[in-house]
Amino acid sequence: MGQNSMAPNKNRARAAKPDQKTIAFRASPEYADWVEALASHNRTTVAGLLDQSLVRFAREVGFAANPPER
Repeated sequence: MGQNSMAPNKNRARAAKPDQKTIAFRASPEYADWVEALASHNRTTVAGLLDQSLVRFAREVGFAANPPER
């Protein structure tokens, strides 16, 4: 059976720019699977999900600063 061309390619990460930082945290395999499933359910990537979640959380707690572009 051929590979689905619509399937996300996990190896196609954007190349980091010299002025960018990486933000990461450790998680159990079960938690990581849960986060990936949530991102898939939301039709986005883990990075996109975290970005959306942080923006929403900041607004909910009254953090006034608007997020800059990632």
